[in-house]
Amino acid sequence: MTEFINIETDEIYVLKEMFETVHRTQKYDILTRLDHIDLVKFIGTYSNSNKKDQRLHSVWEQCKINLAQHIETKGVGIPLSYLKPIVCALSYLHSHGIVHRNLAAEHIMGDSLLNLKLGGLRVVKHIGLSRTRTHCGVSDYISPELMC
Repeated sequence: MTEFINIETDEIYVLKEMFETVHRTQKYDILTRLDHIDLVKFIGTYSNSNKKDQRLHSVWEQCKINLAQHIETKGVGIPLSYLKPIVCALSYLHSHGIVHRNLAAEHIMGDSLLNLKLGGLRVVKHIGLSRTRTHCGVSDYISPELMC
């Protein structure tokens, strides 16, 4: 993860390596349509003009800390009321037929005042009214229906 500053706006963004090539267009289409205050904002994509490095990167709004880091450094969790934005973000995704697929403390992002947003959106999937049967994420957070 690399941070950079937009010199025109002084906003700080985060650069992450883009998703696998085979699903790149589908993921990009989903991410560009997401617009909710409680989701980490997807800005766009960036590709280095260097011929040796043709990787595509995604550009995201910067968040200072994630929930896992907060718990590790402070030694405590957070009040449940702080998670309301995460519930709202999930409700927004689900209302558009999108599942997150890797909901973990590392993807609950925020600032120093714990204004939280849902991140980790590189693994979202549009399923509409159907179900997904493919495994994604880490086993500690796997949904029960995928364990069978």
